[in-house]
Amino acid sequence: MTVADVSAVPVESEQQNITNTTQEVINASVDNECDGKRLSRKRLRKPEQWIANKRKACRQAGQQYTRASGKVVEARKVGMHKSRCRFSCFSKFSESDRIAIHADFWSLSDYEKQHYYARTTEN
Repeated sequence: MTVADVSAVPVESEQQNITNTTQEVINASVDNECDGKRLSRKRLRKPEQWIANKRKACRQAGQQYTRASGKVVEARKVGMHKSRCRFSCFSKFSESDRIAIHADFWSLSDYEKQHYYARTTEN
């Protein structure tokens, strides 16, 4: 064997080891991404846990919430009948109907409420 032959053998095996190591690193990173794990350590956003978003969701659902100033706002409730209503709603809707309408309205999403107002009001 010549000197060139001896030096060529380790270089090829070193290149093979580097290639194998690189492939292992690529496979490990693909496995981590497939498992749902992130490689970075940055904090993930969780907007559903933000205080302002929780407050907004409660307000839009008609539930009790606390304002940013700290004041507690009570949940929405069905109001009293007005006996002098010009549409005579007192005689047309029973108390159970009014409670059902109230519950149905406040269970709508904000987008659905917006369309409800657009369909039922006049300019």
